[in-house]
Amino acid sequence: MAVPRKLFITVLLLLGQFLVIQADPIDTSLDFLTALERADGEAVTALLSRDLRQRLQDVFDQLSALAAENPDMLEAALSRFGDRLTSTDITELPLESLVGRLLEGRVFPDTGLIVLENAILEGRNATVVLEFQDGGAVSFRMVWEESDWRIADSSVLNMLF
Repeated sequence: MAVPRKLFITVLLLLGQFLVIQADPIDTSLDFLTALERADGEAVTALLSRDLRQRLQDVFDQLSALAAENPDMLEAALSRFGDRLTSTDITELPLESLVGRLLEGRVFPDTGLIVLENAILEGRNATVVLEFQDGGAVSFRMVWEESDWRIADSSVLNMLF
């Protein structure tokens, strides 16, 4: 009776190795563009590296502190985002919701129009460039952390912030 149990466990372990699917940097960049397009702040922030997520949180924390110190200055700072964010949003919403608000109404590259995907891996870092039919391109710098590829920088983010 012990042999079938050992055999069963061995088979499960072998199947587990084949069922583990890890995203590559190109998949991560496509997931990121899809999350941007859907204005899904939670998915976007989940794909960010710890460092980038913390830097973004620091910016919103500074804006929140500014709300208490100088509300007029905060309103002037928020004007660059149009009517997507208010001072109340800054003081009350979590990071994921703030990012989602910033993304609403924005137009992002359509992943269906990608004609070339290029990824260069260097240890725990990767660079991805996606080229589109219209000749445009977006780039991503990624880092391997938390057992997945995370966005450390992107030309798309540079356009937003």
